[in-house]
Amino acid sequence: MEIQLKERLTRTRETLRQRSEDLRHRAELRVEGGRGRLALAEAAILEGAANALARARESLGERAAFTERGERALREALVELRAGHTATLPIAHYDTLGVKQALPLFAALDLAELRTLRAFEARHKDRVTLLRDLDRRIAQLQSS
Repeated sequence: MEIQLKERLTRTRETLRQRSEDLRHRAELRVEGGRGRLALAEAAILEGAANALARARESLGERAAFTERGERALREALVELRAGHTATLPIAHYDTLGVKQALPLFAALDLAELRTLRAFEARHKDRVTLLRDLDRRIAQLQSS
């Protein structure tokens, strides 16, 4: 009888440990999802502000030098913000792609998207082949 009780307690303990791990894992996923949604919202706000400054610059003409500086600063902040979370990257699930999978996807990206991926890559995986290709594509777009 005592052995059965010990076995039952051991099974119960193991069940509780597994449930605890499952709850912790689900909570971590939800927190990460919330962070992603927050980053998307922040990116939308920055992009809206940068677009508003661009429209203001168009209507102000020569008097708009300050708006151009502000727009550049906002766009740079947007690149940094988007590089900080996988939910805001221009390629879905980029962090799971291998080099051969990622390289062909760069062709469809604009300058800001390439810069975002470059910042993310440098901070996280730091794969030389991808960084070299991103640098080359960024230079090509900047020179044209």
